[in-house]
Amino acid sequence: MILLSTKNHGRRTNASNIQYRPDLENNSGALLVAGASGGPDRNQKPSTTTSTSTCTSTITFFVDVDALVHVDALSESNKGVTHTPENVKLQLPPRQSRGIFQRISNGGGVEPVSPDPREMIDWAPVLDTAARAYPEAGFKLRKTRLQPAKHGEGSSVMNMLRFGILGTGFWAKYQLAAWNELPGARCVALCNRTRAKAEKLALEFAVPAVYDDPALMLDKEKLDFLDIIADVSVHAAFVRLAAQRRLPVICQKPMAVSLREAEEMVEVCRTAGIPFYVHENWRWQVPIRQVKKILDSGIIGPVFRSRIHYCSSFPVFDNQPFLRDLDQFILTDMGSHILDIARFLFGEPASLYCRTRRIHRDIRGEDVATVVLVTRDDATIICEMSYASRTEHERFPETYIYVEGEAGSLELGPDYWIRVTTSEGTSARRHAPPRYAWADPGHDVVHSSILSCNANLLGALTGATVAETAGEDNLKTMRLVFGSYESARRNQTISL
Repeated sequence: MILLSTKNHGRRTNASNIQYRPDLENNSGALLVAGASGGPDRNQKPSTTTSTSTCTSTITFFVDVDALVHVDALSESNKGVTHTPENVKLQLPPRQSRGIFQRISNGGGVEPVSPDPREMIDWAPVLDTAARAYPEAGFKLRKTRLQPAKHGEGSSVMNMLRFGILGTGFWAKYQLAAWNELPGARCVALCNRTRAKAEKLALEFAVPAVYDDPALMLDKEKLDFLDIIADVSVHAAFVRLAAQRRLPVICQKPMAVSLREAEEMVEVCRTAGIPFYVHENWRWQVPIRQVKKILDSGIIGPVFRSRIHYCSSFPVFDNQPFLRDLDQFILTDMGSHILDIARFLFGEPASLYCRTRRIHRDIRGEDVATVVLVTRDDATIICEMSYASRTEHERFPETYIYVEGEAGSLELGPDYWIRVTTSEGTSARRHAPPRYAWADPGHDVVHSSILSCNANLLGALTGATVAETAGEDNLKTMRLVFGSYESARRNQTISL
């Protein structure tokens, strides 16, 4: 994607320091920076001692690896400045640096090697979108030359799976950024009923095709799988569209609006003979994986009781206002995560009992839920969920876990600290999540788990591993979610 803008985002901008990246916090967008150390003084003129002088600063191109791109960044302030291969440096963002060969072509252009030499991406729609979105840009863009990339000696060719995304709302940008960290998949199309939202995300992530008709996207694009990140109300319809085309599909949690619909989604994919996975990322959080590892070690003995605590006063409705209008809220939104964790850590339950409350008066669904599970091994697992709790150690969006075993206890507390107590004493260690440039620093533990979940599902799609959250497995979590609603409605224990 090529996007030239005179906005300086707090940095000096002139002919020797040109930046055209719409989001400084996201390493996945298009970027051009001239001047390795922040650039010269704002009023300094570029070197133009002759009519064919060259720019004295190094120019770094952050570009997508799928197209041959030539750029002329000409404005009133840098006419006559020629960017040559000698002062043009090619650099790929971390997400695109794995095993991809690239070289600098003549005239200051950049020619990365495409993962598939047979493919060619039409970047015209992306460039058109950029021009409409940034009409104030003071630079002129020479017509981009597109052709299949050429593989040179020493190049590393990767087998990339092409996928499309249905739904470009709040969560999509994080999921797409996480996909971009993986070397084996590439998003080639976005679809959203409000086309402008899809265009905005396509511009940010250099996705070449945009649609507002899901069926049209699936029919026109050559896809290896589909990722559904849309509202739960359309999950079933979109899964059916994929199944009709025998296209493997990944669906955002919660899987469906009812247990019957979830069962139908699993069955339609089974009948079509296609993989069906649910993007259930919570179990992939670093500290929770560590809790599982400690439990599996047997150091605290057989578990007889646990408490999983996800309670805060975080104003979740501010950044996701549609949640106010859900008839079923915290059990579907967070219960799908927390109850899946309970299954992941302690196995399948034999019964459940649930109570719900609505504390916020301006919402339709429940914002507090307590679910008591009894496992087949007779352990009691208490799952607490709330968006109406003000507590001393509130650290949204962290999940706290306390486990009691016959030989000791385990506690995952604030700031990712895990404490294990046995007859030998107590040991403590912090298990912090990794940091990614595109993630919200306050949500690292959640956003990093998206990448781990994606990696597991991608491995399943390629046959390298088994998906932990296949549709049939997640259906067991959905039975707990909707069983909890039934228990709360009847005020009775539900046998499973």
